[in-house]
Amino acid sequence: MDRGYGNLYFVFLMLFLGLMSAFGPFITDMYLPSLPAMSEIFHASASAVQSGISTALLGLALGQVFFGPVSDRYGRRPVMMVSLALFSVATIASIYCTSISIFNTLRFFQGLGGAGCIVLSRSVATDCYSGRDLVKIMTLIGAINGVAPVTAPVIGGFVSEAAGWQGVFWTLLGIGIVLLVMTLFFKESLPGEKRFRGSYKGLFGQFGMMLRDRRFMRYIVLYALAMALLFGYISSASFIVQEKYGYSEIAFAVVFGVNALGTMLGSVAALKFPTLEAATLTGAVMLTAASAGLVANAFLMENFWLYESCTWVAITGCGFIFPSVTTLAMNAGRKAIGASSAIVGASGFIAGGIVSPIAGIGDMSQTSAFIMLACGILSWMFSRRM
Repeated sequence: MDRGYGNLYFVFLMLFLGLMSAFGPFITDMYLPSLPAMSEIFHASASAVQSGISTALLGLALGQVFFGPVSDRYGRRPVMMVSLALFSVATIASIYCTSISIFNTLRFFQGLGGAGCIVLSRSVATDCYSGRDLVKIMTLIGAINGVAPVTAPVIGGFVSEAAGWQGVFWTLLGIGIVLLVMTLFFKESLPGEKRFRGSYKGLFGQFGMMLRDRRFMRYIVLYALAMALLFGYISSASFIVQEKYGYSEIAFAVVFGVNALGTMLGSVAALKFPTLEAATLTGAVMLTAASAGLVANAFLMENFWLYESCTWVAITGCGFIFPSVTTLAMNAGRKAIGASSAIVGASGFIAGGIVSPIAGIGDMSQTSAFIMLACGILSWMFSRRM
């Protein structure tokens, strides 16, 4: 550890960073099992209800672009507190909402508030660690980022079964309050002498510098493609599993739990490869092969077990990619940590926001399978050039 933290604070910091990293996926995915029921409650189409995913993703993307650089100037701790306060207010308002259009607008502000946690989880880790220690910490954060989108609906499925969709949002509010309390015990990781002292133009101008870095951007594209594939699956899975194949919310939650295990295994396996580039290429091959199987199943067989088997392989492949390219990107972006972290996170959520409503068009099993296949092929092509 670079900063000489004691063992107790190290455990606290890892728990804190893990929860912050998982917060965004929990915001977007925890209510997925409730989507079919919410469509009836709000008297809205499936696509309209799914738009809440896109507005939250947009908020998560834009929030990271703002909070990342601002934290380079003012420090990590105050930015965390402001972002969590914004999230809490938007969440309380959404619980009492009766209009789908207002609900989707509030989802944007939920995402905007939650974005601070995600971008700062990577920034704090890079503040505190370097070298092999940073690889291990970023692998942990990357693994959680991969696991969270598929474990959040598991929790959401059980909560919505017991307390409806409002219960899911009360749970999210509780997580936000826990993080806010933990922020009070967090030791500022960016000392005053290391903060950005230039103009705001220079502060946000760091984005241009990083966007022109071809090596850095190659990692960003790979991360975005893996996230797009993941959200193509996530945004359609509740409808496919529950409506197409006739399983309950609880069964849907179990399916997501099994897939979460695959993501976790992929993240652990990535550490065993001689290079992170090799782990990324392996994951990309898995995405492509599994997605091709999903396309074949959607058009020819429509068998649940083939659907789930191919999905499991694809999500496990994401587990290889997330920690690998996140570590590579943050190491390449040390000259502007806040901006680099913002670009990593924003790219993934923008990609997910674009894909999510498209996956709801037509036959979801066919559309989502084609989306996943396109992402798999492109990730394979880019990973070969690393």
